[in-house]
Amino acid sequence: MNRSFIPSRTIILMAFIGLYVGIGAYVLFVQSITSNFGSLDPRFTIQKLIDGTADRPFVYRLLVPQITGALIYATPDWLIQIVNSKLNNLDLAAFIQRANSNRTHEIFEHPAELYTHFALIVVIGLFLAGFVFTQYKLTRFLYPQSWAMALFSPIIGLLIIPALKFPQISVYDISVVFFAAICAYYMVQKQWWRYLLFFFVATLNKETSIFLIPLFFVNFVTRLPLRLFIRLLIAQIAIYGATKYSINYIYRNNPGYPLENYFDSHVDAFMRVLEHYQYQELGTMFSIVFLLVYRWREKPVFVRNVLTIFPMIYIAYFWYGFPQEYRCFYDLVPLVSILITDTLIIGTGVAESSWFHHPNNVKEYITCPPQKSDHAG
Repeated sequence: MNRSFIPSRTIILMAFIGLYVGIGAYVLFVQSITSNFGSLDPRFTIQKLIDGTADRPFVYRLLVPQITGALIYATPDWLIQIVNSKLNNLDLAAFIQRANSNRTHEIFEHPAELYTHFALIVVIGLFLAGFVFTQYKLTRFLYPQSWAMALFSPIIGLLIIPALKFPQISVYDISVVFFAAICAYYMVQKQWWRYLLFFFVATLNKETSIFLIPLFFVNFVTRLPLRLFIRLLIAQIAIYGATKYSINYIYRNNPGYPLENYFDSHVDAFMRVLEHYQYQELGTMFSIVFLLVYRWREKPVFVRNVLTIFPMIYIAYFWYGFPQEYRCFYDLVPLVSILITDTLIIGTGVAESSWFHHPNNVKEYITCPPQKSDHAG
């Protein structure tokens, strides 16, 4: 008798975990060799970020540097020396030289600081693992009948992270993606105390957490009792305002400016694009739009609403991010990943594969699926 081989749920999970680990390792490698991961820009070296002496506004993004500093402080000196010695003896210099020749001298110039780089990668790696887990849970909640969506969504998210890193990726960017995912997860579940807690911590990580407020607004202005909605809206504004004011006040004497303005640079870049327009750029744009909007009415409303805050982030990018600094859009990655995954996995029929619908592989469904009126088209 000929029967198609259907791998068990455990085998499929192990295969996807392997993909998460492999792609995640690549993302961390891209992070570790980027030009701003270290000391090339004297305004915000790793040590200055940890010490709180970096220039504004970089010093405001204090969560990852402070966690790294706490990890270094908690590590015995003898262990730091061993790790520094082991890392210095490895033939990493030649390997990194092939990947990014600008990084070799900077990384290995001070062997005593190798553990600092190592500790920072560990912290960033934990946030990356947290993103994968949370993205799986978030997608599983929004698509309770599609295990394939939950499995593939973290992969799309992991692939987007290095795609947006040009020309650099900063030490707090991957944590931005994690907090965007976990805040969306608790927001869509209406677990408000947990959402507000992570919203506060996300603000310690980077000021772009403010874009969660309009995401909350468009999703719940008509879906919550008015009194509860107003209380939650005021709570978010108060948390953000108090946190940002405190951070700005603490570092008020640091050099630099609260925000850097790149408006003129964007105008110049836009004029150059008009002069040297290429049709592949138009093709790329239409491809991205298609991936986002295909099956639009079938995608959850909560996810679709992420595009309503895109203009706000784009305006902020146009004023305060330099041209092609696409990492400014990391706050969109979790929900945009779901929009793209829906197109690629449900739209192509992959989600209907017997691998993901075999009775032995669909026995564990989420216990509290979202209400259609809240999250489905």
